[in-house]
Amino acid sequence: MLDYLDKFALRIGIALETLLALGIGFGVALVMWGIYAAFFRPDPAIARLAAIGGARRQERLERALLRAPDKTPGGLMKAFLPGEKEKRSALRRKLAQAGMGGENALRNYTLVRVLLATGLPLLFLMLVAFLAGFIDAIAGGGGLITIPALLTAGIPPHLSLG
Repeated sequence: MLDYLDKFALRIGIALETLLALGIGFGVALVMWGIYAAFFRPDPAIARLAAIGGARRQERLERALLRAPDKTPGGLMKAFLPGEKEKRSALRRKLAQAGMGGENALRNYTLVRVLLATGLPLLFLMLVAFLAGFIDAIAGGGGLITIPALLTAGIPPHLSLG
């Protein structure tokens, strides 16, 4: 096989190494095109079926057909979700209009809201504490940064002043 490739390379006037490199490059290009075709290029028939199914699914969601019954929150979620069914339904409708119409959309929205409401202030306080500690170690007076940050975060003055 290598002799045949060598004769072919001499006949067209290029080195055998160049011919092999071109062959390998062509093979890699074919593999990449196959991966692209398999994963990233949609089949037109599948795209048509998905468009039809998506429109029908959206119509069902808008008519509120085949929706799971509203469950009363239990456990820890009782503290975060609205207690009245009407308020939960109104919030669920607003989430559906925003594109979050899944079964657990209300729970997911509430959990993200709670995590952001507790996580962002904690992150802010940790950054301020690190900065104040750094300033306190270099020049002293880190409390001039820490106390306003604690007061801004909503911690009462008698706890902030320690």
